[in-house]
Amino acid sequence: MDEQNVIFELNNEAYGLNVRYVQSIIHLPEIITVPNAPPLIKGIINLNNTAVPVVDLRDHFGLQAEGEHKAVIIIIELDALKVGLIVDKVLEVVKIFTTAIESPSPLLVSTNTAYLRGIAKLKERLVILLDPAKIFSPNDLQLMSLNP
Repeated sequence: MDEQNVIFELNNEAYGLNVRYVQSIIHLPEIITVPNAPPLIKGIINLNNTAVPVVDLRDHFGLQAEGEHKAVIIIIELDALKVGLIVDKVLEVVKIFTTAIESPSPLLVSTNTAYLRGIAKLKERLVILLDPAKIFSPNDLQLMSLNP
């Protein structure tokens, strides 16, 4: 069995999201700051007359800024909640065979990395596969559904 993944970059590292969660990929529009929003939420964007909360994945994962940044937003849908994920750039959409996916090393897995679904080996590149349903805690999702 295989799956399609959107491969994107954060700090020159490749990450993947299963396309079934991805609604669209857009250039970075104006982000409107929401007063008193939780730190997780960078603001909102207007997407087809719907206010969509936006999260900077680099900040959310605790990554230091390196190189090009904040060029693209990947819109994902989690349980009818749309969320915009700011990433450095989208590289491609690829088919990944399940035989090319390894479970994350026990050394990498912790409560802070529960969103790691696996590591895919694509030619000479490793891709960190994310589980969108676990990127955010239930509390984070509740905050995003209430804010704005």
